[in-house]
Amino acid sequence: MTRAPRSQDIAATVIRAFGLEPGEDFFIPGGYGSFDGVVKG
Repeated sequence: MTRAPRSQDIAATVIRAFGLEPGEDFFIPGGYGSFDGVVKG
């Protein structure tokens, strides 16, 4: 099941695009996801 994107998802995707890793370099309260295909893993 997919859900509508939230502001946390957008912020996490942008931050990851700059090379920062979730849990190590940043924390977003409330949880988040990221958009597949935007940031190379």
